[in-house]
Amino acid sequence: MPRKLVLDSKNQSLFECGAALLALLAFPSSTDGELKEIAASLCSDHLRAKFKEAGNPEELVKAKYAFRDEGTIRKDLKKLDRLVRDRMAAAHVGIAFLRNAIGHRPNLPRDVKRLSLNQLSEFAMRHAKQSIPENFETRVWRASLPVIHLAAAVAVAISDRERMGEDRTSYGNIITDVEFLFDVLRYTKEHEIIIKNSKLPIKPEKLVSIQLVQ
Repeated sequence: MPRKLVLDSKNQSLFECGAALLALLAFPSSTDGELKEIAASLCSDHLRAKFKEAGNPEELVKAKYAFRDEGTIRKDLKKLDRLVRDRMAAAHVGIAFLRNAIGHRPNLPRDVKRLSLNQLSEFAMRHAKQSIPENFETRVWRASLPVIHLAAAVAVAISDRERMGEDRTSYGNIITDVEFLFDVLRYTKEHEIIIKNSKLPIKPEKLVSIQLVQ
């Protein structure tokens, strides 16, 4: 059975749903229990920043986040930026395959002559700060495959915002911006369908199925 992440917006705040999604994006190989702890640290970090900025503790009634140990938060989020950077590098490769699968010409870099994992990896590894193509394929691409539909969705949603002139959009908007969160979920589902109905170098059964309960 494919692994599944259920986001329950009936019983969770939307920032909690966003935190669960971001935790999965960064740490797709972690257990469900580990992901819950990472998501809790993301929620706590978000609420602390919100309180510091606005001085309004309206959301801090969630004591399980308000009093979370700072050392635990730092430990849980220490690798977050690097891992999300890896997912975004993998997303650039995945998007090219996804566009090709639906009959759109991929926007390939000038030095990429054909749509192949090897050539795209050589280009994308620079974004992941990898110097050896084999390292990119092993440490970045393969590690990202369970959430490649989600990673591509985040990259596309950020690109959409940038085209509208919002140049400060980042993966953190998954937690802070409800509209962005729903855009990511919509693109994720679209990408999942494309992958299941195409001959991409991605096994559909390896994808984490993401569902939103409303």
